[in-house]
Amino acid sequence: IEGVLDKQWSDALVLEYARLSGDGSARLRWLERHATAQPNSAALMLALGRQCRELSLWGKAEDALQRALALGATAQGYEELGHLHAAQGQHERASRDYANAFAAARGARIDPPTRGPLSLEPPAPPGIEERDQHGVPRLPR
Repeated sequence: IEGVLDKQWSDALVLEYARLSGDGSARLRWLERHATAQPNSAALMLALGRQCRELSLWGKAEDALQRALALGATAQGYEELGHLHAAQGQHERASRDYANAFAAARGARIDPPTRGPLSLEPPAPPGIEERDQHGVPRLPR
């Protein structure tokens, strides 16, 4: 799968790749390497967040999932964020995340998540970053 994705990017395939069992650390390294080349892929950020959660890398998982949400991975992103918060014992936040996943899947209004137990506002969405064919960031126009 890695060889196919190296030659031709597919958001659907990267999500399936992240669901495979096996060496999670190797998969994480591969996902992180591609995050520099595909910074605006919601599927890649979602897969990266899922892999970090499975390896108990809570902060990295939260960052990747917040970016996935900002890039449009709403229902799946909120569901994965719910799994992350449930694994951390943050059941109130997990409940809100699961409710948002359900609402997003139905096209209903969602409650923006809060970041961290003391935060009152969600983080500002990260800017969309453009990169050239070599992965080098381009300056904003």
